[in-house]
Amino acid sequence: MNQSKNIGLSSVLLRRVGILVIGLLCLHFVLKIHVFHFQLHDFAPHTVSHENSEIYADSKQIALSVSQSSEPIIPEKEVPAKSPPPSPSPSPPAPEVWSHPVFGTQLPPPPSSIMLTFGSRAVSDFILNWVKNVEKIKDIGPYIVACMDEDLLALCKSKGIPAFYARSANIIGDRGNLGTDPTKQSRQTIGSDRYYRTDGAAFKKMGAVKAAMLQMMLETGYNVFISDADVVWFGNPWGIVGGRTDIPIREDAADLARADVVASTDCIDFLEDRGPGLIGHEQNTGMLFLRATVSTIELTKEWQVRALETTDGHDQTEYNRILKGLYIPGKPGKAFRDLMPWPYLPISLDSETHKRDSKPVIGKDFIERPDGQLAVHPNLMASAWQTYDRHKQTGHRDAYWMWHGQIKVGLLPMAEFLNGHLFFTRRLQDYSGIAPIAVHLTYQFGDTADYVYGKRQRLREHGIWLMEEESYFTDGDFLAITNAEAGYKHIVHKYAPRARVCKETDPVASKCWHGERLTEDSIREGHLSPRDPEKYQDPARPHLEIQGWLRGVLRNGIVLSQILNRTLILPRLECFCERHWWLLEDCRIPAGKSQMPMPYNCPMDHIFEPAEWYYHKVNFREPTFLNNSRVPLDVKNSRLQVRLDGARESGAHFDGPRHTLHLPQQLTFFQAAEHIRHLDSGATSQSHKRVIEINAAELRNRFSLCGGSVPQEVKALNERLMHILDGRLVEFCSKERNTLLHEVAPIFERQGLDAKQGMNCSYPGKWPVTANPVLWAEKITQENRQAWIGDPLVVCQTNN
Repeated sequence: MNQSKNIGLSSVLLRRVGILVIGLLCLHFVLKIHVFHFQLHDFAPHTVSHENSEIYADSKQIALSVSQSSEPIIPEKEVPAKSPPPSPSPSPPAPEVWSHPVFGTQLPPPPSSIMLTFGSRAVSDFILNWVKNVEKIKDIGPYIVACMDEDLLALCKSKGIPAFYARSANIIGDRGNLGTDPTKQSRQTIGSDRYYRTDGAAFKKMGAVKAAMLQMMLETGYNVFISDADVVWFGNPWGIVGGRTDIPIREDAADLARADVVASTDCIDFLEDRGPGLIGHEQNTGMLFLRATVSTIELTKEWQVRALETTDGHDQTEYNRILKGLYIPGKPGKAFRDLMPWPYLPISLDSETHKRDSKPVIGKDFIERPDGQLAVHPNLMASAWQTYDRHKQTGHRDAYWMWHGQIKVGLLPMAEFLNGHLFFTRRLQDYSGIAPIAVHLTYQFGDTADYVYGKRQRLREHGIWLMEEESYFTDGDFLAITNAEAGYKHIVHKYAPRARVCKETDPVASKCWHGERLTEDSIREGHLSPRDPEKYQDPARPHLEIQGWLRGVLRNGIVLSQILNRTLILPRLECFCERHWWLLEDCRIPAGKSQMPMPYNCPMDHIFEPAEWYYHKVNFREPTFLNNSRVPLDVKNSRLQVRLDGARESGAHFDGPRHTLHLPQQLTFFQAAEHIRHLDSGATSQSHKRVIEINAAELRNRFSLCGGSVPQEVKALNERLMHILDGRLVEFCSKERNTLLHEVAPIFERQGLDAKQGMNCSYPGKWPVTANPVLWAEKITQENRQAWIGDPLVVCQTNN
């Protein structure tokens, strides 16, 4: 009996403790909101002080005037006819707002539309590159930069760039629940000289400040097209998103021009572009248009709070969760699982129960699920699908009701607002016939906390990095590696009969390589069991062989260019397998794989770590360097070909009419350099050539491996080359060789281990290396790594 009473008392006590804990969590969330808004006091449009509101124009800092009204300033066309509904945001109502910030003649008075980017001194050169590209575009209109530290503000001011100081970057500081090591938080702020994307605390802080900054500008009355500093602009977006009365709306974008928000997408399957499912894909806030409406202002208020509260994401994660309705509006707590049924309702849907542009009604258009999420009413599903089908035929781009029917959201056209994969890897713009408007540098590798080396290298390769000094193109002499394509072709020749088979879906007829055929043939010819996928030939095998050969070329090129004191121009880089952080299918990223040409001109960060080249001071230029219009003609036209095609006992021979120097094979690098210098120092000024071209295969195979006469120096050189060319971090995990992963992975997970231990992946090495992404380092020997980039350089008796 006493035992029953004790159990009953324990149950009551547990219930009360549970209620108390829930109450404390709710109180924490509410207090957090108020603290966050208090911390934004000097930045968000709640109040104004001359000390903390730093905006400059015409090379001066000008104070802001204060609006006497407590109502947001919104363009007349965007003000709802009826009183706005209560905010679904957990934040309190917005207090007084600023009136039009005074930027002199830099910005027009609201209502108007502006371009905006933001950053700290860590990305100052990307900010300037963004500005230079924007300024090249006709009628793109006013722009402004939000500076997250004083250094960037001073830089913008010195160059006459309209900018303001987002001081809240420092005010939020480390008081927020940033979820990382406090000692690291205290050392790093957004205004750091390190890349904030690599620090979780700083990145979360930046996301919250971005949302607060957008709230300010929207309440002031501006439509804002915000884009990250690593976006490059080629054209004018206003005909697609609207917001400019002087620019007509494109016919297919009529609904986008009525949307509150228009975003870019991380989807890389171009065939999904107008599909109804695309709205449910991850939207990317790196290119984002927000119209000055009540709904959009409320979105930014919720967004900034969720961005600071998140423990498993960042601002873009929270943006997507909010729009998909994964939170109960106004309530704290973790997000629902992403089970939101689609299709979302198109704003142009017109049916017996729902009228065009009508805001969805809960209970009629939406039904509430037991867990609190909303779903489209079954009676509207058929009408929604009819709308999709009709618009697919006409090319009309839909916008949709999201965030529990509170806001209208559209997507930017994928072929015109490209993510990094579509532009730099798939090169959709080359075969789609559609001119790009902007590209965002996503889906890339090679960035570090010190600098975004991978992003900058991609822009250089495409000639859209505008921050180089003229000396980058004019100073010094160059050594260019040519005709690497012949070497690639020779290596894959033995695989071509099986892998080079074109399909109807291949977007480029000359690029139809399918490595999956190698796996299929090895299974059939070797009578391999489906239970032994690690024995299958990897679709990535030809690619790895090419990369090993290329490293031997570059090893010798780096050494020769250093001896000649010339800048190395990389050869064309060709890949037969994509780089990806998960499983590949047919050596392609699964999404949209049918549209991926193969082989492709691969970015440097797909096969190397660009940072290593800079850390080890390799003086080099991108493969497209000589095609850049900024390279002077007296450099482009001053060329000498060097061929290592003579017999060993023959001497050097110069063919004047063909501007070709013929050298015997198996010379040391020092001997070849001596011949080149002798010709360079001829009697006439025309003897010196700015660009020396050397065949890739001859460079790799026809030099002696003499690296010098001092053993310590040769050893140090070999170690340096290993760091530059190793590329061990590049793994290739093919679905064709992981057919049992769905069985194996759960076994590892039940043991508390990483599921990746069940994967079969290929790693660089002269001899095939099969390993999993967790324990791979144990299987790659130093000998194998060295052999992959070529035999080590050796000590020789003399340099001559």
